[in-house]
Amino acid sequence: MKANTGLNMPANSIISRADYENYLIYLYFGPNADLTSCIDRAYLDFSRTLHGFRKNEGDTYELAKSLLLNFV
Repeated sequence: MKANTGLNMPANSIISRADYENYLIYLYFGPNADLTSCIDRAYLDFSRTLHGFRKNEGDTYELAKSLLLNFV
């Protein structure tokens, strides 16, 4: 029995599973799916629920981004 990953492709698709997954990653993170783009995306997702914490309010965003990049 195959595990359900939530990514449902048609059985007769001409693209491979890897191509499909890479396309989804491209759609979500953009053309450069590196650690910085992951941090930026996480910030955008998080800031939808937390109000009053924006990129243009001081250096908080840049400091948090720098700390995350240095942590990894």
